[in-house]
Amino acid sequence: MKTFIILLITAITVAQQNLISPRVSPPARVMQGIGFASVTLSYSSPSVKGRQVWGGLVPYADKDDARPWRAGANENTTITFSHPARVEGREIPAGTYGLHMIIRPEKATVIFSRDNKAWGSYSYTPRHDQLRVEVKMETAPFTENLTYGFKNTGPESTTAYLRWAEKEIPFTISFDSDEITYENYREQLTGTAGFSAASWGRAAEFCLDKNVHLDQGRKWIERALKLRGGATFTHMMIKAGYLEKEGRAAEAGEWREKAMNAATESDLNKYGQKLLRAGKTGESIKILKRSLEKFPQSWKTLSLYAAALKKTGNNGEAARYYKKALELAPISEKPALENLLKSL
Repeated sequence: MKTFIILLITAITVAQQNLISPRVSPPARVMQGIGFASVTLSYSSPSVKGRQVWGGLVPYADKDDARPWRAGANENTTITFSHPARVEGREIPAGTYGLHMIIRPEKATVIFSRDNKAWGSYSYTPRHDQLRVEVKMETAPFTENLTYGFKNTGPESTTAYLRWAEKEIPFTISFDSDEITYENYREQLTGTAGFSAASWGRAAEFCLDKNVHLDQGRKWIERALKLRGGATFTHMMIKAGYLEKEGRAAEAGEWREKAMNAATESDLNKYGQKLLRAGKTGESIKILKRSLEKFPQSWKTLSLYAAALKKTGNNGEAARYYKKALELAPISEKPALENLLKSL
């Protein structure tokens, strides 16, 4: 009985020691995707609570080797790059880093440390720095709780920021999105996507449009064309694009003619629209004119051809083709076409 009581007391003591309570500075996490890449920030979020933050709670450094701030609360704030990246234009490998900062009145040194499991900055050592960048401190709307976020996100870059009290510390992050996309497509093609002609064609089109890994892209379009159902208008046009890049203009012309002969109305209209969006108005007009020759009673083709003519400033001809489209269009489409006519 005495042994049982001792064991019970021991168990209660251990349980009391292991009891976890809510943290005053709660944990938070934000993630931003940039193409196939991503950036993730994990941190604890303290509150201002009426205190002076900058130059007070977070003291200003008086020398370059000052002990950095943990850029949050509790354990290391961490930042994870899914792929090799650039921070403020400087390279950093993929991985998870402890994030620390040295703060001055108008600027901050942002430190990416290979130590990412420490408590705060107490055990920080500059020997484990992967990268340091210097950025400007900016004025921002008051924020009670320390917050990380992202802004100005595009296809290749984003700006991460720390915002607290009346200040913001931003730093730009960028990726080689074309290379990451290429590698991702290459990997996908080894899986179930590799059984689809459309997948090989899309990957080949990406390389052609971005002018990257053209040798590999050429192999991919050949694979697309050989697969069942792969000899499509789109794939033949992609092959023509590769031949043209190789200086084989005559062969490129032959493949374009094959594509045109096999094209559906939808094929030609989509291609004409793609050229128009790319600013290739003259080429778009040629394609859409070819579509009109094959499908003269298509209100959709007439409307697209009118839109291309409008881009050249030929409003008179554009109006003529919009009127033809209006005559043939279904009732549900007529109001939109009437508005297009009025806009000329």
